[in-house]
Amino acid sequence: MTTIVDKLRTKILNAGSAAQEINRFNARFLGIPENISDFLSRGVRNVNPPAITFATTNHGNRRANFQDVGKLESEILTITLMSDDEGIMDGIIMSQIFRQKGDEISGFEGTKSQSKFDIKLEILNTNSKVVRSETYRNCFIATLQKPDLENTQAATNALYTLTIQYDSIDYSIEDESFVLTS
Repeated sequence: MTTIVDKLRTKILNAGSAAQEINRFNARFLGIPENISDFLSRGVRNVNPPAITFATTNHGNRRANFQDVGKLESEILTITLMSDDEGIMDGIIMSQIFRQKGDEISGFEGTKSQSKFDIKLEILNTNSKVVRSETYRNCFIATLQKPDLENTQAATNALYTLTIQYDSIDYSIEDESFVLTS
C-alpha cells in the first residue's frame, strides 16, 4: 500500500532539476463584484508571494541560553497589473483606494471592513493542474506604484505595482489523494 509520504518521496526524487516555470498561476480576487474580479484577474502579470518567517525567541536558564521558534511573521504580497487603453484598470484601483479611505473615516475598527477582499492564488504545474493554492484573507492595498506614462510607449504597456497587506493565509497542497490545509 502506497502512503502519502511514499507519494511525496517519489515526486521529490522524480522532480527534474530544471527551474520551475515562472508565471504559471491563476489569481482571483474574492469578495468584490464578479465583473471587477474577472477584469483584475485578467490584468495580473506577475505575483511575488511574500516571504514567511518565524521570529525567534530567546530562552535561558542558569546553564544555557537557546533560541526557539516564535511568532509567525509574513511580509507583503506584490502584484503587477497590466493597464488597458480605456483607463478602466486605473479607475478600479483608485475606487478601491477611495473605498479604503472611506472605511478609515467611518471607523470600521474591530469589524470586517467593506473594502477588504481576498486573493486566491493557484500555482499550476506544466500540465496546468493546480498543485497548491494560497488564499490571502482580508486584503487591502498598502501601496500603489502607478506607471510612468512618459516612458511607456502605449497605455497597454503600462504596469501598476500593488503591495497588498493581509490578515492571514490559507495554504493548501493539492494532490490526487490528499489535501493539506494549514
